[in-house]
Amino acid sequence: MIFHKDIATVYVLVLLCMGYNFLFVSGEIRCIDREREALLKFKTGLIDDDDKLSFLWVALDCCNWGGVMCSNTTGHVIALELHSMGGEINPALLQLPHLNYLDLEGNYFAGSRIPEFIGSMKQLQHLNLRDSNFSGVIPPQLGNLTNLRTLDLSYNYLWSENINWLSSLSQLSLLNLSGSNLSDANWLQPSLQVLHLGYCSLAEVVPWPDLFANSSSSSLSNLDLSSLLQRLTDSFGRLAVLDLGANKLEGEIPKSLGNSSHLQIISLSDNGLRGSPDRLIGNVSCKAMRSLEYVALNLNQFSGPIPDMKFCSSLRGVSLAGNNLTGPLPLSLGELPKLEILDLSFNSLEGTISEANFIKLHGLLGLDLSFNSLTMRISPDWSPSFQLEELYLARCKMGGHFPQWIQTQTNLQFLDLSDTGPIPLFPPNISTIKLSQNMFSGPISSICTNPQFGDMWLMDLSNNQLDGQLLNCWEKMPSLRNLNLANNSFSGEIPHSLGTLQNLAILHLRGNNLSGQIPPTLMNCRLLQLIDIGGNKLTGDLSWIGANYTGVSYLMLGDNSFYGSISPDICRLTLLQVLDLSRNNFSGEIPDCFNNFTTMSGNFTQYSLLPITYTYFVFNFPVGVTYVPRMNFDSGFVQWKGIGEMEGLESLDLSTNQLSGGIPIGLAQLHYLSVLDLANNNLSGQIPSSTQLQSFDASSYEGNGGLCGAPLPLCLNKTNPEENPDNTDSGLSSRLEMFISVFLGVFVGFWGFVASLVLKRSWRSAYFDFLNAVGDWFYVKTTLFFNKFRRS
Repeated sequence: MIFHKDIATVYVLVLLCMGYNFLFVSGEIRCIDREREALLKFKTGLIDDDDKLSFLWVALDCCNWGGVMCSNTTGHVIALELHSMGGEINPALLQLPHLNYLDLEGNYFAGSRIPEFIGSMKQLQHLNLRDSNFSGVIPPQLGNLTNLRTLDLSYNYLWSENINWLSSLSQLSLLNLSGSNLSDANWLQPSLQVLHLGYCSLAEVVPWPDLFANSSSSSLSNLDLSSLLQRLTDSFGRLAVLDLGANKLEGEIPKSLGNSSHLQIISLSDNGLRGSPDRLIGNVSCKAMRSLEYVALNLNQFSGPIPDMKFCSSLRGVSLAGNNLTGPLPLSLGELPKLEILDLSFNSLEGTISEANFIKLHGLLGLDLSFNSLTMRISPDWSPSFQLEELYLARCKMGGHFPQWIQTQTNLQFLDLSDTGPIPLFPPNISTIKLSQNMFSGPISSICTNPQFGDMWLMDLSNNQLDGQLLNCWEKMPSLRNLNLANNSFSGEIPHSLGTLQNLAILHLRGNNLSGQIPPTLMNCRLLQLIDIGGNKLTGDLSWIGANYTGVSYLMLGDNSFYGSISPDICRLTLLQVLDLSRNNFSGEIPDCFNNFTTMSGNFTQYSLLPITYTYFVFNFPVGVTYVPRMNFDSGFVQWKGIGEMEGLESLDLSTNQLSGGIPIGLAQLHYLSVLDLANNNLSGQIPSSTQLQSFDASSYEGNGGLCGAPLPLCLNKTNPEENPDNTDSGLSSRLEMFISVFLGVFVGFWGFVASLVLKRSWRSAYFDFLNAVGDWFYVKTTLFFNKFRRS
């Protein structure tokens, strides 16, 4: 009997094991029902404009829902990650007792406060509420989350006068309160490894050099202090990454900082530091800082020569750009075998550069020596041991011949040889070419010898002496978005292959000798935002342009030989900010629809200079430290009038054409018009009255013998606005519209009534019975009235 009981027990255990294996091996673990209900209740507090959760949260098993992660063994919800939502955080989260990872970054909680009940979720280990539009006081209840490892509340609208509650978070290793308004910093934990406190308005108590006076006990290994941080009372002993960039630090680098043996990355860029940088990258400091790999000291006021860095053998990246350094380039820089990034641009360096300056730089990837007074004297047959990805040598003297060694750099992606010498042959995988403002001459047809430029998105060869015909191999550059060939001597017609650039957004061909008509294939470039082909000898009818380039913001066609009338289709360009049709052969009247451009009178800063601004983010340091060496703004990249006065407004130049008729009264509605030039046409009539049109100088209207009215001499016949032909047309149009409306109303009302009587017999009978009754009543009343009148 006992034997049979044992067999039964074993049988039950076998079944349980089989069920367990089936359950977990086949992956059939389902979430707990009560936790599923808690998630659905949490969902009710959210605003999901895109209705994403309706598609992501539909399965019966909530472990399969988007943004939800469950334990593989228990089925409990352990992680929740949701972005791009709104609404509020529902307390139903408290019914998820095993939730240890909560990520609600990038949501919109409309300035509400961080719920205090989050402090009751003691199982949380990771809490991320970054950039979620919270406001108010940081709840001290967060100090109850004793298991918390990472806490990110950055870039909200939070503040706190006392954050001593952080002292309870003994396991915290990452803290990010950037963008919060803090006034008490007596809380740093020895366990911290990553600390972000950018733009925290910390009190100015301890001068920044004193931060490094005692560095022996703390284990902080990653410090990102992007804004002014002058109060830290703890000491740092094993600091590995230090970023104090974009502060207002002044004075010299403290000597004690040069003794930080564990530092690997230092960024003190964009401050007001003075003196010599040798306290960090000199031979003495490098002997102590043997782990140092990246140094960013750009955009300060350091002066003197570049330090000798012979013993800085661990360096991989050095940026000293934008200082006041002088003297030659030391040969010791060429003896750093691990160096990958070297940026010495925007200083006052001078002297000669030869192969000896690069003798051991086998791994060099990025080199920027631009905007100094350096002269390149390198043997024509020199073949470097490195392969650059980025090279900037603007204003370096090349000795009259383009350096052949650059043609060996087949990995080049960014090349800037502005103001240097003759034009080179480009590597096929290059993505950016900036060779503007040189003295390059001759044709550029050799560019087409390359098989493909699939990655190229920007080509700037403007302001040179290039001639010949434009390239006719644009199909090799399908990614090109920005093309600037302005101010050269190119001739011939615009090639049809230019229309293959379907990603083209900016086209500059101004100031050449181009002739012929605009090829119809250019209509395929529907992403164009800026078209500047002024100052050529182009001809043809442009009636098609408004129907194809509805996204254009800048249209500059002046100083050509275009003819025909200005098509009303041009008013479809509702995003237009600058229109220059001057010095052409247009005829006819100015379209009445120009008042449509009033939609541009608001603040359209997103279109203002964005398409014509170069911004290079060049060398990326690891471990989250990003170095931005410079931003170049080419002020001459686009030519127009009134750019200094434009704030997303309208600029209109129709001068020197053969336009006739009156000025449309719609122009008077352009209240923010900053530039207007209608000179040298055949316009006539009174200038419409408006504060805006009368504010322009008389030169804006000169050369039109039939125009009168302020700011020109007054009209002799005192023409009223009503007598203006445009106003007359407008009045006739209004009366015609009124007549049509009345006619349609009468027609529809009458025949609708008659049709109802014809189609509905009961209505017809009732209607005529009603008429008979009214007639009888009227007959009786009239008869009685007259009989009464006769008796009297």
